[in-house]
Amino acid sequence: MTSAAKNASSGSVEYTLLDASGPLGAPDGARTVVRLVTICLAGEAVAACVPLAASELIWPRPRFDMRRWSTVFPLGMAGLVSLRMSRVFHLEVVWDLGRAVSWPALAVWLVVAAGALRHVRNIAGGHDRPST
Repeated sequence: MTSAAKNASSGSVEYTLLDASGPLGAPDGARTVVRLVTICLAGEAVAACVPLAASELIWPRPRFDMRRWSTVFPLGMAGLVSLRMSRVFHLEVVWDLGRAVSWPALAVWLVVAAGALRHVRNIAGGHDRPST
């Protein structure tokens, strides 16, 4: 598959980075820099999840709140991006970071989704008024 076909079929940054560091004849040094930046950014994304999770524990919201999705999204994206980039650059350490975040992200997503469904059911049944 040509690089143009890869970009057209997926539109992903991963293929663009691979194309930039491979077929265009970029020197090994450029590939090394991209790999190091990838590791650093994946580590930072995972590290940023710690204060995010801590804030949810320190300041809990006992009832469903739409703002919970602002916790779910970064957790899921940090895990997904780490997993994808680990495959692109063949970096086991980034894979481990992605796995470390992906399972908790899935658990948080399930809890928040269940809360959202319950909230919608309560509104439909007239038990709760939607928050503004």
